Parts: sequence; C-alpha cells; structure tokens
Amino acid sequence: MQKNDILWKSILEDVFEDFLTFFYPDSEEIFDFEKGFIFLDNELQQLFPPEEHNYERKFIDKLVQVYTKGGKDHWVLIHIEVQGHREKHFEERMFRYYYRIFDKYKKQISAFAILTVVPNQYNSSFLGTTIHYKFNTYKILGQSKEELISNPNPFSCVILAAMAAIEGELKGDDFTFQFKRELYNEFKKRTIPPKKKLAIALFLQNYVTFKNLQFSQKFNDEIIDAKNKTMGIEEFIKQQIKEEGKEEERMELASKLKNLGVELEKIASSTGLSIAEIKKL
Repeated sequence: MQKNDILWKSILEDVFEDFLTFFYPDSEEIFDFEKGFIFLDNELQQLFPPEEHNYERKFIDKLVQVYTKGGKDHWVLIHIEVQGHREKHFEERMFRYYYRIFDKYKKQISAFAILTVVPNQYNSSFLGTTIHYKFNTYKILGQSKEELISNPNPFSCVILAAMAAIEGELKGDDFTFQFKRELYNEFKKRTIPPKKKLAIALFLQNYVTFKNLQFSQKFNDEIIDAKNKTMGIEEFIKQQIKEEGKEEERMELASKLKNLGVELEKIASSTGLSIAEIKKL
C-alpha cells in the first residue's frame, strides 16, 4: 500500500467523528457517538478482493459502521472515497460498491467521495429499466482556503493539507513551503485533544511533502527552535503536544479549585498560573 493510502486510512480513523461533524452539520442529532465506530476494512476487502483491481489504480476506501439515535440495532454504513484524479468508470465503480455492500448487509448506506473533480452520479438505462445512483461528493480544490482556516473543526486541517499537497504538486516547492508553514502555524493555535492533534500533525508533515529535500530541512529548521535542533520533527511535535497537555491539566485543576472556593493566591501557587489567568476561568 502506498504511503498516502496509509496516511488517509489512518487519519480517517483518528478523526472520524470530526469527519462526520464536518460534512453533516446535524450529525450530533443523527449519530450516537458514545457507541463509537467499527472500521470494516476486512469486510470491504472480502467484497472487493485485490485481484479485481489488478488493472486499476489502487483507491483509498473506508467502510465504517456507525450507530444512529433512531432506534435499537439501527446502523448506517459510510463508504468513503478519497480520489486524486478522475478515473474511467469511477461512477460505475461507486455504484458497484453500493450494491455489493447493500446485498451483504441490507443496511442503509451513505457514500461519500472526496475528490479533485466531482462526478456524483451513475446512470444507466435500457429498454425502460433505469438506474439513477447519486452519492455525496466534496471537491477539495473548489473550497475556500480562508473558510477552511476559520473552520474550528479539526478535519478542516486535513482538507487543507490535501489542498496544499494538490496545489503544491502543480505550483512547486516554494508555494508548498508557504502554504505548509501557514497551515502549521494555524494548526498550532487550535485547541485539539493531544492524541488527535498528534495524528493531524503527522498527517500534515508526511502528506504535504517537497520534491527538493532542502525545503524539508528548511521547514524543520523554521518550526523547531534552536535548543531542540537535535529532535526530529515527529519528536518535536510530540513534545509540544505533551507540554500542551500539561497546560490543559493545570487549567483544569485551577478551575476545579476555583469552583471549590480556594483562594486565588493558593491556586496560583499550586498550579503556576497567574492570578489573571485564574480569574478568566
């Protein structure tokens, strides 16, 4: 499996809840997030064995079982396509996924394709018999960079990374460097749970790459300060997130002590926070 395939499959599992809330604004009313998700990669491979794709480019597919709030034992299959280029018979292939999945599971299916181009339906008609199959699509290059940056959903960072990689392939390393630096600086400001933040940071680092290795070194030199030069980028990101986690713990402790009526000076002494910071809690 190619590196980008692995990166996409991994990040979709790490931030799948954010994927749902990003594309379905009312998802919290639809899905029962407390029940979690089941990733059906093995089931998908059984439905579409590798030998069927010997003459096709490998695609990035995720099949996910989710639970809705609509009733007991009711669940939906979300089928995800991440496609970089327009492929021949793509719409027909999406329809094949639909009918094979439905034939096995007899469940409702929501199909979603993340693309650079947007074919979104399959049509077939013969002697009065007609099929019209339409699926969800999202065109990465059709989105506003500014709107994605202002979107607090963590999955917007994933889309921005994909945008940077696609546009950088066309415009070169100088463009990629500026885009990646801007995205990384924006990403650092966001309040995201540590484990999820690490996953997105590593996706950004490894998905948005440079043709010239000198740009990779330049990027690392800019974001890693002088005292940490012996660290690799991955270790540096982990260290940053670890420190942010400690900060979150201190803020949480201070908030609890404040709610208990502990004097501000004692809270400041216990947590290392300033009285001004504690007052804001």
